[in-house]
Amino acid sequence: MEGVQIELLKEEEVEELSEVILEVFEEFVAGDFLEEGITLFKEFISPVSLKQREEKGIAFTLVAKYQGKIIGTISIKDKDHIALFFVNKDYHRQGIGKSLFYKALDKILSSDARQIKKITVNAYASSAEVYKSLGFKPLASGEPKETNGIVYVPMELTLQ
Repeated sequence: MEGVQIELLKEEEVEELSEVILEVFEEFVAGDFLEEGITLFKEFISPVSLKQREEKGIAFTLVAKYQGKIIGTISIKDKDHIALFFVNKDYHRQGIGKSLFYKALDKILSSDARQIKKITVNAYASSAEVYKSLGFKPLASGEPKETNGIVYVPMELTLQ
């Protein structure tokens, strides 16, 4: 989509980002979670949590912006795990998620001294097909798992 910019999250954008993620989560993902998982997820995406992970170098987060507004994000934790990956529903199927993913992959591969062999994700059931389209494969049986009320499918992308 023309006019979309992808850049690193700025400190002053964490509140807006938290709201964007929560909106998409509530519409597409929350129905698959238990109440405990919803609470944990909301804590994970709170502005304070987002900011702390960035400041401590635990994760880096890219945002997609259109006309100055955040419309999507991808956050990579520990250099090889997708912790967050959301795009506002009005911008689905326009290549924004794919652009975010490939920009994050470029950053992972260009900035890390060690050779990354794979990227992992605990995909929500509603997003597993998106990950498959990016080359991810379910681990083991591919059956959803549940941990602390969060339901997910472990997946990985092997890099060459």
